[in-house]
Amino acid sequence: MKTLLKRIPTNTAGVFYKEIVSKNNKIIDKIFLIRYTDANNKQRLKTIGKKSDGISEAYCKAKLSEITTRIKHGEDLPHIARQKSKLTFDDLANKYFEDKAYTTKEAQKEKARYLNHIKKDIGHYYPENISSDQLLKMQSNFRKKFSPRTTNHLIF
Repeated sequence: MKTLLKRIPTNTAGVFYKEIVSKNNKIIDKIFLIRYTDANNKQRLKTIGKKSDGISEAYCKAKLSEITTRIKHGEDLPHIARQKSKLTFDDLANKYFEDKAYTTKEAQKEKARYLNHIKKDIGHYYPENISSDQLLKMQSNFRKKFSPRTTNHLIF
Protein backbone atom coordinates (compact mmCIF):
# COMPACT_ATOMS: atom_id res chain seq x y z
CA MET A 1 0.00 0.00 0.00
CA LYS A 2 1.34 3.39 -0.99
CA THR A 3 0.75 6.47 1.14
CA LEU A 4 1.35 10.17 0.68
CA LEU A 5 3.00 12.19 3.38
CA LYS A 6 2.26 15.86 4.06
CA ARG A 7 3.38 18.67 1.75
CA ILE A 8 7.05 19.52 1.96
CA PRO A 9 8.21 22.97 0.77
CA THR A 10 11.07 23.22 -1.72
CA ASN A 11 13.60 26.04 -2.01
CA THR A 12 11.27 27.71 -4.52
CA ALA A 13 8.38 29.71 -3.06
CA GLY A 14 5.04 28.21 -3.98
CA VAL A 15 6.44 24.82 -5.02
CA PHE A 16 5.89 21.77 -2.83
CA TYR A 17 6.19 18.02 -3.07
CA LYS A 18 4.70 14.99 -1.39
CA GLU A 19 6.58 11.75 -1.03
CA ILE A 20 4.95 8.49 -2.04
CA VAL A 21 5.95 5.90 0.56
CA SER A 22 5.58 2.13 0.32
CA LYS A 23 4.52 -0.24 3.13
CA ASN A 24 8.10 -0.68 4.31
CA ASN A 25 8.60 3.12 4.56
CA LYS A 26 10.67 3.36 1.41
CA ILE A 27 10.25 6.53 -0.66
CA ILE A 28 9.05 5.42 -4.09
CA ASP A 29 8.38 8.72 -5.84
CA LYS A 30 7.54 12.41 -5.37
CA ILE A 31 4.50 14.35 -6.52
CA PHE A 32 5.07 18.05 -7.20
CA LEU A 33 2.45 20.71 -6.41
CA ILE A 34 2.26 24.46 -6.78
CA ARG A 35 0.33 26.98 -4.71
CA TYR A 36 -0.83 30.34 -6.03
CA THR A 37 -3.47 32.99 -5.41
CA ASP A 38 -6.11 33.19 -8.15
CA ALA A 39 -7.84 36.30 -9.51
CA ASN A 40 -10.45 36.10 -6.72
CA ASN A 41 -7.74 36.19 -3.99
CA LYS A 42 -8.33 32.52 -3.22
CA GLN A 43 -5.44 30.17 -2.50
CA ARG A 44 -5.21 27.35 -5.06
CA LEU A 45 -3.17 24.17 -4.90
CA LYS A 46 -2.49 22.39 -8.20
CA THR A 47 -0.82 19.03 -8.68
CA ILE A 48 1.72 19.19 -11.50
CA GLY A 49 2.98 15.61 -11.70
CA LYS A 50 5.36 12.90 -10.56
CA LYS A 51 9.13 13.04 -10.53
CA SER A 52 9.18 9.64 -12.27
CA ASP A 53 7.28 11.28 -15.17
CA GLY A 54 10.04 13.86 -15.59
CA ILE A 55 8.55 16.69 -13.52
CA SER A 56 11.16 18.71 -11.63
CA GLU A 57 11.24 21.64 -9.24
CA ALA A 58 12.45 23.90 -12.07
CA TYR A 59 9.52 22.85 -14.28
CA CYS A 60 7.09 23.60 -11.43
CA LYS A 61 8.68 27.00 -10.93
CA ALA A 62 8.19 27.77 -14.63
CA LYS A 63 4.58 26.55 -14.51
CA LEU A 64 3.89 28.68 -11.43
CA SER A 65 5.40 31.70 -13.15
CA GLU A 66 3.24 31.08 -16.23
CA ILE A 67 0.05 30.81 -14.17
CA THR A 68 0.75 33.92 -12.09
CA THR A 69 1.55 35.89 -15.26
CA ARG A 70 -1.74 34.80 -16.83
CA ILE A 71 -3.61 35.87 -13.70
CA LYS A 72 -1.91 39.28 -13.73
CA HIS A 73 -2.90 39.79 -17.37
CA GLY A 74 -6.46 38.64 -16.78
CA GLU A 75 -6.28 35.62 -19.06
CA ASP A 76 -8.45 32.55 -18.42
CA LEU A 77 -6.62 29.63 -16.93
CA PRO A 78 -7.32 26.18 -18.36
CA HIS A 79 -9.04 24.94 -15.17
CA ILE A 80 -11.26 28.03 -15.14
CA ALA A 81 -12.15 27.59 -18.77
CA ARG A 82 -13.13 23.97 -18.16
CA GLN A 83 -15.53 24.81 -15.34
CA LYS A 84 -19.10 24.09 -16.26
CA SER A 85 -21.55 26.90 -16.69
CA LYS A 86 -24.58 27.01 -14.45
CA LEU A 87 -26.59 28.76 -17.16
CA THR A 88 -28.27 26.96 -20.05
CA PHE A 89 -28.24 28.32 -23.56
CA ASP A 90 -31.87 29.36 -22.99
CA ASP A 91 -30.86 31.38 -19.89
CA LEU A 92 -28.21 33.19 -21.91
CA ALA A 93 -30.63 33.84 -24.78
CA ASN A 94 -33.20 35.31 -22.38
CA LYS A 95 -30.56 37.63 -20.93
CA TYR A 96 -29.52 38.62 -24.44
CA PHE A 97 -33.10 39.43 -25.44
CA GLU A 98 -33.65 41.34 -22.19
CA ASP A 99 -30.66 43.56 -22.93
CA LYS A 100 -31.38 43.85 -26.64
CA ALA A 101 -35.03 44.92 -26.12
CA TYR A 102 -33.85 48.46 -25.40
CA THR A 103 -31.42 48.74 -28.30
CA THR A 104 -33.18 47.59 -31.46
CA LYS A 105 -36.60 47.27 -33.07
CA GLU A 106 -35.71 43.84 -34.42
CA ALA A 107 -35.46 42.30 -30.94
CA GLN A 108 -39.00 40.92 -30.98
CA LYS A 109 -38.46 39.25 -34.36
CA GLU A 110 -35.15 37.75 -33.22
CA LYS A 111 -36.76 36.46 -30.04
CA ALA A 112 -39.61 34.90 -32.02
CA ARG A 113 -37.11 33.18 -34.35
CA TYR A 114 -35.22 31.84 -31.35
CA LEU A 115 -38.37 30.56 -29.61
CA ASN A 116 -39.83 28.98 -32.76
CA HIS A 117 -36.74 27.38 -34.28
CA ILE A 118 -33.71 27.20 -32.00
CA LYS A 119 -34.90 26.78 -28.41
CA LYS A 120 -36.31 23.28 -28.92
CA ASP A 121 -32.99 21.99 -30.27
CA ILE A 122 -30.35 23.52 -28.00
CA GLY A 123 -32.11 25.71 -25.41
CA HIS A 124 -31.83 23.13 -22.62
CA TYR A 125 -28.10 22.46 -23.15
CA TYR A 126 -25.23 24.09 -21.30
CA PRO A 127 -23.25 26.15 -23.83
CA GLU A 128 -20.08 24.07 -23.42
CA ASN A 129 -22.04 20.88 -24.23
CA ILE A 130 -23.34 22.09 -27.60
CA SER A 131 -21.30 20.36 -30.27
CA SER A 132 -20.47 21.69 -33.70
CA ASP A 133 -22.24 18.62 -35.13
CA GLN A 134 -25.50 19.73 -33.49
CA LEU A 135 -25.12 23.22 -34.92
CA LEU A 136 -24.30 21.93 -38.40
CA LYS A 137 -27.32 19.60 -38.26
CA MET A 138 -29.56 22.52 -37.26
CA GLN A 139 -28.10 24.60 -40.08
CA SER A 140 -28.76 21.91 -42.69
CA ASN A 141 -32.32 21.47 -41.40
CA PHE A 142 -32.88 25.22 -41.71
CA ARG A 143 -31.58 25.15 -45.28
CA LYS A 144 -34.03 22.37 -46.16
CA LYS A 145 -37.03 24.16 -44.62
CA PHE A 146 -36.42 27.85 -45.26
CA SER A 147 -35.24 30.33 -47.84
CA PRO A 148 -31.57 31.38 -47.74
CA ARG A 149 -32.46 34.73 -46.20
CA THR A 150 -34.45 33.14 -43.34
CA THR A 151 -31.68 30.60 -42.80
CA ASN A 152 -29.14 33.41 -42.49
CA HIS A 153 -31.36 35.21 -39.97
CA LEU A 154 -31.58 32.03 -37.88
CA ILE A 155 -27.87 31.23 -38.04
CA PHE A 156 -26.42 34.68 -37.52
